[in-house]
Amino acid sequence: MKQFVLTLLSAAFVAGSAVAQVATTPKALSGLKSTLPATRMSQRAGMATPLAKIGMANATGRMHVMADDETVTRSPKELSYQVTGNEINSYMGIGSTGLSLSTLQKAGITGIGYAAAFTAIVTDRFAGNKVGLINFVAWMGKYTDAKVFVGTMANDQGDINVLWSAPVTVKTPTPVKQNGKTVYQPQATSVVCDYVIPDTLKSELFIGWVAGGTAYDSNDPFVSQEGKPLGMIYYPDFTNTGYGAFMMGSTGNDDVFAVTMMSGQNYYYNAPIWVQTTGKGGLKTNDAAILAIDDARNFAGKNGEATVQLMSLGTDSISSIEYTVENGGATKTYTKSFAGEYGLQYMTTTQLALPMDMPATAGRSEAKFTITKVNGVADDYTAKTENEGPLPVIALPAEAYKRIPVVEELTSTACGWCPLGIAEFNRLADSTDAKKIVKVAVHGPFNRENDPLTCSDYSAFFNNFSSFLPSVLLNRQIRLAPENMLQACRYMNSLPCEASLTVKGNNGLAGPNISTIVKFNIDVPANQYALAYVLTEDGVSGVNQVNNFAAIKYMYTYQGQTGYKSYIEAWKKDPYLWALASATFNPKTATSKFDMNHVARAFTEAGANEAGILPALKAGEEWTNSYNLKWPKNLTPAVNKGNCSVAVYLVDASTGKIVTGCQTKLGETNTVDETMTGINDVTVANNAADAQISTVDGAFVVKAHNATAHVFDAQGRLVSSATVDGEVSLPTFGTGLFIIRVDQAGRSTTQKALF
Repeated sequence: MKQFVLTLLSAAFVAGSAVAQVATTPKALSGLKSTLPATRMSQRAGMATPLAKIGMANATGRMHVMADDETVTRSPKELSYQVTGNEINSYMGIGSTGLSLSTLQKAGITGIGYAAAFTAIVTDRFAGNKVGLINFVAWMGKYTDAKVFVGTMANDQGDINVLWSAPVTVKTPTPVKQNGKTVYQPQATSVVCDYVIPDTLKSELFIGWVAGGTAYDSNDPFVSQEGKPLGMIYYPDFTNTGYGAFMMGSTGNDDVFAVTMMSGQNYYYNAPIWVQTTGKGGLKTNDAAILAIDDARNFAGKNGEATVQLMSLGTDSISSIEYTVENGGATKTYTKSFAGEYGLQYMTTTQLALPMDMPATAGRSEAKFTITKVNGVADDYTAKTENEGPLPVIALPAEAYKRIPVVEELTSTACGWCPLGIAEFNRLADSTDAKKIVKVAVHGPFNRENDPLTCSDYSAFFNNFSSFLPSVLLNRQIRLAPENMLQACRYMNSLPCEASLTVKGNNGLAGPNISTIVKFNIDVPANQYALAYVLTEDGVSGVNQVNNFAAIKYMYTYQGQTGYKSYIEAWKKDPYLWALASATFNPKTATSKFDMNHVARAFTEAGANEAGILPALKAGEEWTNSYNLKWPKNLTPAVNKGNCSVAVYLVDASTGKIVTGCQTKLGETNTVDETMTGINDVTVANNAADAQISTVDGAFVVKAHNATAHVFDAQGRLVSSATVDGEVSLPTFGTGLFIIRVDQAGRSTTQKALF
């Protein structure tokens, strides 16, 4: 069957990451009952602490060939997560991983190490080079049977296929006296490697080290802490890629596997690993690579946006790009400049809404998007074509339909913060028309604890996108926290789309029958769209849910833990959150009993049913589809058919995104066909002479001269206006989607924002 699911490129947009996540729980951990902190480090707040402040001797000039100078350009032959080439020297610190040796040993892990993973799009630049010299720095410990390795991910269990390895004696920090105090001098370990980097890699290249056995060093300050957590040397990941600090494990044999990725509270960290390659390959000066191209969807003849995910891979930061959009035999050229002192630095990934002109005539087409220049010159990297790709363009008529928000909330009864989704679904229900939104709670396991409400049909989707819980995927286009659900739904509903849906749910003996009518306002080709089908249930009662809100209230009220006072005071001001905190709480299990709504009970993905793949259709033509879901069996609690609803998603094959959706109770019919009104022409400032628009809480800030500015809500109603000659703040007087238009010297600059 053809699968109309999110492709890797589209998934990258949803995840907000340049690369798909690899498995970080190896088979060795599968039977471990205790909770692993996994991707959280316990470190001081803010940026990584400089060496002098954490009892480590300064390593400048010792660990790296480059000077400790922010202006120095990194070596083009170096494979690492450094941007300027001096981060390891300047920002290296130590922190607790939150994991103890005893915890790991219970899972059969006898030795640890660290590795950095480099995606194929990065290693392509070094193809043909020898890895050369692998350098790394380790924290205190007694490491035996250690080896340096180069490898790739072998499977989804985190196992590494080792391509090259060599034994190594791991150097650890040595105590020295500074100003009468004992500090620890980090030591770099270096190993020569003759492995040649190929240009055929399909997955990440892991470079690092691992020990067959690990024991504590008696001088390790972390040993004195409760639980004896392992320490780690790290430096901040200014690329924000998150692939530079994999904790590796071994069971004392020749095996190597990824245990977890380490990150901080607000950003990623890297393990101090850097590779000095040798050969003709290496980084170029001006190099931009397209990771993904999303569709452009707006009114015909208006200003549109091509959403493009771009990665900077040159030694020079990207300050500007020139790009073209070729469609219907016509090619238009545009430029985009990047604000900030440094532009887009090495390995920085950004998602851009690039201005473009929509076709004058409504319809669907495929344009060619190309980056033609980087920093005013042709891209220096030409070995592979990474600067162009197809761009789906959906030009809509003036009477376009409003897009229906489809909320897929990923949650688990074993997740203590997941009750937040219950509160936000309740807030959403009280603030919006239920018939104009699709709500689905997708349950799954958390920390290897099963969820009795898991829908097995939805498991593949849950596993792909449940890297943190709770989280929400909105139309499989935007990923957000539940507390942003309401505003994001209002924003989605303010956007135009090409289809309306009518859905009727009938209660059948074997399962619900779903009757769907689809109508487009443009001509569409065959096999471009498909339907997904969902059965949901409300009022699933008596479910035990781990509840951190009630736990904090319990500790504050009955255990005198006054440090939680600010939480309690904030929740009291929000009735939806206070209801969670006030729920009956069992301190022995840390759970409360809730009635769950919108629980996914059965699901058929788009494209899994041939009959749900749409044929070619003309504008205004109705297409009718009938599909039968099956009642799920052997569930506890059993499905109450009287509380069930059905939903249909219309999915775009090019991107895997949900264009629109419709949900209705069994025995009822729902039609979503509301058309757009108000302001449809949205432009983006792209010229130095344009007004500069930014946002603060509750207002637009405009910098311009001899200009007028007007703020409109999503329905086109004027909210505020002002004459601008300098800088002016224009309030929105509310939340939701707002649009500002600034008229200056015969030019109009328009920008939309979600408040």
